[in-house]
Parts: sequence; C-alpha cells; structure tokens
Amino acid sequence: MTESVKTTYKTLSSKVRSLLQGEEGFDVEFKESIASLSNEDLVAFANSPRAGTILIGVKEKKQDGGRSYGIIKGCSVGEESKRKILNKAESCVPPIDVMVIEENTTRTPFYRIEISSGVDKPYSTSGGTYKIREDGKNKALLAGSLLSLFLSKEQDRFVARFRQATDALSKSVGEVRQQLLEELEQIDSALEEIFGSAVNAQDDASEAMGFADETLGTVQHNAERINDLEGLLDICDSNLISLLNHFDLEDERSIRQRRMLLMHARSMIRRQLRENPKLSKTKIISQIQKEYPGLTDSDYTDIFDEVKSAPNKDKY
Repeated sequence: MTESVKTTYKTLSSKVRSLLQGEEGFDVEFKESIASLSNEDLVAFANSPRAGTILIGVKEKKQDGGRSYGIIKGCSVGEESKRKILNKAESCVPPIDVMVIEENTTRTPFYRIEISSGVDKPYSTSGGTYKIREDGKNKALLAGSLLSLFLSKEQDRFVARFRQATDALSKSVGEVRQQLLEELEQIDSALEEIFGSAVNAQDDASEAMGFADETLGTVQHNAERINDLEGLLDICDSNLISLLNHFDLEDERSIRQRRMLLMHARSMIRRQLRENPKLSKTKIISQIQKEYPGLTDSDYTDIFDEVKSAPNKDKY
C-alpha cells in the first residue's frame, strides 16, 4: 500500500472501536496471537472482492444473548513481531500487500492488519492452497471460482494490451496521413515555383512532369499505406468489440461517445422547443436522429420526455 496513513495509535482508532463492538464476519477476523495468524487467512482476504481487517491480540467473546464482540488481550509488538507478519504475507503466491498498524500502544498494544482486495488474484499459500473469505470464514476456492479468477485476471490484461496496440496503430495512421499532407504541400509548392518562374516553358514543363511522376508514386504509395493501416485498424476494432461482448464488458470509448451524443441531442431538443414550441415530438425526434445518429429510438424518446417534463420547461 503506497498511500501515506497513520501506522501507530496511542489509544484506539475509531475503526478499531467500531470493529470491537461487532463480531467476526466477511471483512473482519480476530486473532489472539501472531502465531495463530496463518498464510491462509491472508490469502482468503486477498482473494475476496473487498478489503478486510485482522486484529491480532483480540479475542472473540460471546454474550449471553449469543452475540459476539472483541476483547483486547494484547500481543507483542515491535520490529521483530511486525517482520513475522510481513514474512507471512510475502511468502504467499504472489506476495500479498498488507498494512501493519500498531493500536493502543500506551496501554495494551496489539496489531491491526489491513488487507486490500488483491489486484493479482488468485492468491495461494506457498503450498498451493487457495482460500476465499465467505460468511465470516475461510473457505476453499472451488475449481469454478478459481478458474473465473484466472480468466478475469488474464482477460483484463489482454484487453489492456489490445487497446494499447490499437491506440498505437491509430497514431501510426495519423502520422502517415500527416506525412502525406506535407508531401502534397511540397509538391504543390514545387510545381508552383517551377511553372511561375519558367523561362523555357517546354523545358520547365518536362521538368515539372518528371517531378510530378516521381512524387505521384510517393503519394500513391503513402495512400496505399494509409488504406492498409486503416483496414487493419478496422479489423482490430472489430476484434476488440467481439472480445468485450464475449466477456460482457463495456468499451470506454463507446461509453464516452454515447454520453456526448446524449448531451448534444438533449441540447438540440431544448433549442428546438425554445425556437419553435409548436413543433411535434415526432418532427423534433426525426431531426435529432438525422443530426446525431447512433442512439436507440428509446433514447431519443426518453431525452425528449425528460426535457419536456423539466420543471423550468417554459425556459428550456
């Protein structure tokens, strides 16, 4: 964990006060000693979908009514004790990032360990044991859940690499297009200079034609490169969309584009209603569809109804 946070409390932090009043659960566990903390405890929290906390030096006690809470027993704190905890986390596969915090140091000290939901799931012990936190207990990761974690991890990495590759290809297309434009400007300037300052029209014309033939080949070659790159980019985009649909993911670019279309369509509806309040709903929606295609019929209808029913509709 890289963010700067307080790692020592002379008394009890507000979070610990709250945790001690409750019982062990999905995101909290009590341990009486460092020795009772196992690698499986750390693995289980790291594989879970949200962060968790382990209090070392705290015992769970049941009330008469059956409800449990935590009571402070204390444990040895110091660099050696902290290193034991960190060694357990570092021995997991891959190593687990934890934050070790000393609580109640002026009275009965104990440790609070914060474990984030891991970004490199699934995690296991050095012996290959996979656990996950469920219903306040560490449970074995079943084959289906384990496979799902593996696929999710690789899927995210693949999509990120794929997007990076398509972005690089888009940049390459842009650079070639810019190069082509610059070369066309050079051709135009050179031809203008040749014909404008010609003394011998026939010789200059021959020179110009030779220059034009040479540069035309360059232009045509670059145009073919642009077509090839744009074709490859279209294929990449198509494959990316197929992958996103397969894994039920949304493309961030499509989301941004849809938001922009909605914003522009909403603005145009307001303007149409303000300038010509008598225009029918069907007429306005038809105009919006021509101006800003790409949304569904229900999108246009919903936007119109939203603008029309706004409290300050007389102003639009």
